[in-house]
Amino acid sequence: MASGPFSLALFLLQIITVCADAGIMNAADDYQKGSYGDAPAQRYLSDPDIWSPIFNAPIWNRSAVSIAKTPHLLMSLEYESRMGPYLFSSDDLSLIYANRNFAFVNNVRVQRYRGETVLTFWEGMQGKGHAQGVCVALNKHYEIVFNVTSSVSFSADADLHECEVTRDDTVLITIYESTAVYNLSSVGGKEDDVLLDSCFEEIKPDTGEVWFGWRASWFFHPTASYHDYEPVTHNGWDPWHINSLQKIKEGDYIVDLRRAHTVVLINGTDGWPIWNLGGKGNDFEDLSDGQATAFAWQHHARFLDDDLTQLTMFDNHQLEWEKAVGCTGPGCSRGLRLELTHFPEKTVKLVEEHLAPSGLGCYAMGSYDALPNGNSLVGWDSQAGFTEYGPDGTAVMDAAFGRFNTNVRTYRVFKDTWVGLPNWNPKLALDAVSGNVLASWNGATEVVSWVVMVANRRETLVSIDSRSGADESATIHAAKKGFETSVAVGGALDKFQYVRAAALDVAGTVIGATDLVNVADGNCIEVASLPDTRGWLAVRFGADPD
Repeated sequence: MASGPFSLALFLLQIITVCADAGIMNAADDYQKGSYGDAPAQRYLSDPDIWSPIFNAPIWNRSAVSIAKTPHLLMSLEYESRMGPYLFSSDDLSLIYANRNFAFVNNVRVQRYRGETVLTFWEGMQGKGHAQGVCVALNKHYEIVFNVTSSVSFSADADLHECEVTRDDTVLITIYESTAVYNLSSVGGKEDDVLLDSCFEEIKPDTGEVWFGWRASWFFHPTASYHDYEPVTHNGWDPWHINSLQKIKEGDYIVDLRRAHTVVLINGTDGWPIWNLGGKGNDFEDLSDGQATAFAWQHHARFLDDDLTQLTMFDNHQLEWEKAVGCTGPGCSRGLRLELTHFPEKTVKLVEEHLAPSGLGCYAMGSYDALPNGNSLVGWDSQAGFTEYGPDGTAVMDAAFGRFNTNVRTYRVFKDTWVGLPNWNPKLALDAVSGNVLASWNGATEVVSWVVMVANRRETLVSIDSRSGADESATIHAAKKGFETSVAVGGALDKFQYVRAAALDVAGTVIGATDLVNVADGNCIEVASLPDTRGWLAVRFGADPD
């Protein structure tokens, strides 16, 4: 151990670091039979308001899973009627960030806005198949950068399905708007019926300026729908069901209309369809014996290139609950990658088809994320699971966060890189059973290790300058493991009155510290941060624990 500028009498302890997290399970049968409940979850002593799933992963080939280029997994989750954005480590699926302060959250992902990496999601109140709320972006300190909803041109707020930041630093949002006295007699309705229209807007967040607005009813007839007419509720009948948006380089828009079984390229000037892929108005010759255009009830259509040749989507393909698990044959849900040509003829062929190892049919939701290492991440989102595939199509990870055929679900699953530096402090708790110290920091991505400090005087743990050789103290350095690191302190809590923990980054620099905790009663004592300890801890312990 290197000597530092301060000569301290330290009582050094041998450390044993034990992960307090539950870890990944590999018990597919018991997990799906409900032996652990519909949504197996864990809580944390150091941050008791947080819940996170206990994942079951019957397939886990860590050497083939995308980790280095996409170290974080992002999704939304709900526990006890509270929902929020969640981030996990791609390395071991341990929790990194959870915020359960929302009624309903969708579409958690990392995007770029005005040169800054932001965490975006939709939050609001859910309806049946659609919702009303706002598109939110947070910076690395989890402070709001923007929240966007629809303009006064619409009577409804931003819908849950999309929150897409464009290369122009605008935001695309979907909107579901009721239109009264609409003629639906052609599909079995009334001449003065109520329509639930599929709409979208492109908005500049910093000014509120509307760049573009679009309504499906201006350009599509209700007969384009594959969904049977239903007697109108107060919101109206939804024939098209918009669920994903993408702005391309030329300024046009890719629009996914689930109930029309079509992906449409919309002219960014006048709104007219340039072409339709799939559905009743399909413009493409299918070179794969119908497999490339046979998608139905699909979600999350995305082009991967500016030439519009590589298209991914999640093909739900069916709406029936009874085909949800153990599905075989052409009726199963699947992740699709298609290759399109536009000149001289419009053609499409199937390049990749990813079926769930469990044979899943997802009546709703779903996602496809093409990863930078060549892998593909498919979210079976209404079936509480996701699968990562290698470039050859082999499943390298298959994980569930709840039982299939239950109400446990998310909307989309992504992998990306996020740097989180929260403006709140880490937290610490004492485990009465083991005698260990538990430390966690919700949202912090840069913590590599923890230093646990114990002493008999408060001042010893507040400022280095107040330390003295006469004051007996102890310091324990431990590698971070999982969300909540459990540090065995060898009986130190029986010898000292106060304990505190500091979080260190890869350079060994203190980036945050907990409040003091009184060992006798476990109560926190609020103190200032540890500015004086930054250099000392870096020199004293180096970047890595022993």
